[in-house]
Amino acid sequence: ERQILMAERLGLEIIAIRTEWGKQMNPSLLEDALKENPDTKLVVATHAETSTGVLQNIEELGNIVSKTNALFMIDCVTSIAGTEILFDDWNIDFSYAGSQKCLASPPGLSPCAMSEKAYQYIKNRKTKPSSWYLDLSLVNDYWDKDHIPQYTVAVSSIYALYESLRLLEEEGLENRWNRHKVNAEKLRKGLTEIELNLPISPNDRLDQLTVVTKPDHIDDVEFRNKLIYDYNIEIGRGLGDFAGKVFRIGLMGESCKSEYVDQILEVFQKEI
Repeated sequence: ERQILMAERLGLEIIAIRTEWGKQMNPSLLEDALKENPDTKLVVATHAETSTGVLQNIEELGNIVSKTNALFMIDCVTSIAGTEILFDDWNIDFSYAGSQKCLASPPGLSPCAMSEKAYQYIKNRKTKPSSWYLDLSLVNDYWDKDHIPQYTVAVSSIYALYESLRLLEEEGLENRWNRHKVNAEKLRKGLTEIELNLPISPNDRLDQLTVVTKPDHIDDVEFRNKLIYDYNIEIGRGLGDFAGKVFRIGLMGESCKSEYVDQILEVFQKEI
């Protein structure tokens, strides 16, 4: 929804494809939309959606888009370093992420990647972007061999990201993916053992955020505040169609540890 709001502010023509909350999008919906709108220039999707706890099948969506003239952009803010992403194999043209989640770096940077096709599109566009700061052709000029300055970069944040990437290399990318998977499975198993419902199916859910149905006898705000003030644990509230109905428990980066899973399961068992 935020992607739609941003596109609307730019005055773009939008074709929104909405599906049931808590479920992966049926790829045929995208396929049909592209057939009905063959002049589509860009398809946008979110890989790991934290409002719903769903992991989209980006590989299948990318395959559909690759058969058209459209470019394919994904939001991988939550999935980068926490879930497998195969940029080239999945026919992704542009992706943007965040430094603060599974990369476990301070917030403020948005690592991005683009295909040669996307770069040529940006380089040869006839109108300049509305934002100087976000003009990727200028960003590329800065990081390219000519090093043409665009603005003063956030040097301290870049050093912090470098250290986070060093720690990621030390751990191993696949090991980090697996750490998120193992701890998420442990959390889900523990929650079901205390008879809490997990509304997202195993085929749809992501490992970085677990959605838990709120028991009817529990007050949403009161319970979450108790966790913060009494146990120093913060969990998310339900959003959109899930508002007031679920809790959202994040396991990302340095917060994705087995001992933290033990702690939250102990608190849930005691307080629920």
